[in-house]
Amino acid sequence: MQDSFDSHCYKLMRVATVCVSVAIVAACAMTYEAPTAVAPKVSQPVKATEKAIMDAAEQVLVSDGYQITYTNGAAGIISTAPRDLHVTPEQASCGTTMGIDYLMDKRTKTTVAFGVLAENNHVSIKATIQGSYRPGDPTEDITLTCVSRGVLESQLMNQITAALAK
Repeated sequence: MQDSFDSHCYKLMRVATVCVSVAIVAACAMTYEAPTAVAPKVSQPVKATEKAIMDAAEQVLVSDGYQITYTNGAAGIISTAPRDLHVTPEQASCGTTMGIDYLMDKRTKTTVAFGVLAENNHVSIKATIQGSYRPGDPTEDITLTCVSRGVLESQLMNQITAALAK
């Protein structure tokens, strides 16, 4: 009788240990740390009219697959709709869990939208990056706060200035 009781207690302790281990791992996986960095301001003087800057920016954005959602030539403003784009840790920070960058996980999806401001022979670009982590179970989905590191804006700036040089 004692052997049966001991065997039963051993099995219960083993199940309890496994359950506690799984709970600890799940809790650790959900320790999202949002980025604390501030996106850099990407701005540059150019020798071109506002109209030429706007035309070049629209051309580059559309050729890169962005949909222009708002444009105001008089104010020198262009906005795009968010576009699916796999962002790397070098391009943005979307936070970490247990010290591991979410952008390293293939289950993290990101979208990027741009705002371009042209005024007084000057171009300013702002990227808005949104991220989501979808591991498979909807109860574990996380909306990520993402901060650009300025790489995407600099790339777009280079494309716009190259288009203006043509």
